Amino acid sequence: MAHAVGSQYTRWCRSAAAVLCAVSVGATVHCGSAASSGASAGDSGNGTPTSSNDAGGGGSSGSVADAGLSPRPEPPSTTVPDPNASGVLVVHASANMQAFRLCFGKTGVAGNLVPLPDRQLMPQSNVVGVEVGSAVRLKPLADVGLTLASNGGAPHKVYAIPEKFLRPPQRPANTPCAALLCPGLGGDCLDQNQFYELQDLPLPTYQFGVHVLAVSGCIAGSGDPASCGADFDVVKGNAKISSLDLRAYTHVKPNDFLVQIAQLSPALAGQPIAVSFGALTTTGVAVKVSSTFGDVTPPSPSVVSFDRTDSAIYASDGFSVDVAGISVRQSLASIQALSAPEALPGDYYSTRSNFVMLLLGNPADTSPTGGPKTPQTDPGKVVHLLGVPVGQPYAEDGGTDGGVYEAGSRDASDGG
Repeated sequence: MAHAVGSQYTRWCRSAAAVLCAVSVGATVHCGSAASSGASAGDSGNGTPTSSNDAGGGGSSGSVADAGLSPRPEPPSTTVPDPNASGVLVVHASANMQAFRLCFGKTGVAGNLVPLPDRQLMPQSNVVGVEVGSAVRLKPLADVGLTLASNGGAPHKVYAIPEKFLRPPQRPANTPCAALLCPGLGGDCLDQNQFYELQDLPLPTYQFGVHVLAVSGCIAGSGDPASCGADFDVVKGNAKISSLDLRAYTHVKPNDFLVQIAQLSPALAGQPIAVSFGALTTTGVAVKVSSTFGDVTPPSPSVVSFDRTDSAIYASDGFSVDVAGISVRQSLASIQALSAPEALPGDYYSTRSNFVMLLLGNPADTSPTGGPKTPQTDPGKVVHLLGVPVGQPYAEDGGTDGGVYEAGSRDASDGG
């Protein structure tokens, strides 16, 4: 993968600062005993979150019961409406698909769009795409013209294209989906084996709100049911797309940290998982987590806390995940470095939005020596957490005007 150069130098410096902070405690993995069955719900009792947005975009004036321990006798957090609480978070949860970009059809409005994301660079890279085990935020689909009405009332078909086939000079950076999804016609058309047809775009994704669009399963040719899901077929594969809805919450107490866990690892489905938050050298506060793929737990966020005025806490505190005989320890700084490498921990966690922690990876993915890889050595494939602020996105992407497309022009500019 090409590394960022030139104009990316400043971007790299900010990322490097974050990574240096992360590795002071970092994310470590070691073998241990299998996790105990089920994780109990828990929070610090610092307050009760209330909903600011639902999938339909309307604010809620009523409070939502907190999951876990009873709160202390103090005023609950209050709702602060957030007009930015909408968008689509594309997550790469496939065990064997390469980094990709998405097309949402090959005719009409969708056919005129370039593959998305169209400007969000992959970590430590100057090429655009969704890296293995990572996530990219897109604008609400309606903002780029992807509505049911624009497709004759039917949902759009989703196609995943490995980003390596979209890099100039193979194809112009502004090649639209209509000029790519036309196998056998020459020109800039991809071959039949250079893209993957997934399912129709799930209907909830068209609505106002924050939606996770997860690409999971495996492409044909390699894989197994344990890593790819029970319905995997080595000849046909089982690559698929699914969606889940998130709700935006907020808080007013400066040290509150509102968190939910989204289980997006097919390899962990059905296995006991334990997650806790706090100092990585001690037993933290338990956070409820479901092992069912696609579940977001608890239904309303757990309220934990940390001292945001202490700059050292981003390296000392974080999440512990115990599952399948391994223990994963990720500091807040390490999670930020994987989730938004251009940011710094203090800036990233300063938002008052709740965070959804995306649980990704495969515990069977090991190093050449037979031991488990770590989020430092192979961050995309091993068991790891990403952290995403639901109500205040750290980045937006999608719908950039790529200029006038000229077939066969082989524009040498990069995809960003």
